[in-house]
Amino acid sequence: MPEPTAAGIVRRPADVVAFLELGGLPPVGTQLVLGLAVAEAVPGALAVCALAERPEPGALDARQLTDLAAVLQVGTVVLVTIGRAGPPTRAELSRFVTWRRRCADDGVVLLDWITHTGRVWWSLRERIVHETA
Repeated sequence: MPEPTAAGIVRRPADVVAFLELGGLPPVGTQLVLGLAVAEAVPGALAVCALAERPEPGALDARQLTDLAAVLQVGTVVLVTIGRAGPPTRAELSRFVTWRRRCADDGVVLLDWITHTGRVWWSLRERIVHETA
């Protein structure tokens, strides 16, 4: 297994999780939007450069993600949900694919949606890749 990268450097979903766990996870029910930018010092990697917290996520949609990306002044985001009880459902996977397409239409890359229970985590992007392989 590869060593984790420096804090804030993102090459894979596990790097996002390591970054989150470094400072301690926020309370259950929190959603985070991490803004990413090219990590110039690390070829092929992105770096966390901004963060928005949604303590009461409510009905999030692709428009809100693109609006948050504009506020954070980034073109790439990762959505993180804390406290999901189990693996992503089919409906969530479908929603993620729809959001990715709509965000892309607005010039924002929704790189991943990670759900974390505090013990285990899932990357919706990885789940989709595995299901379509």
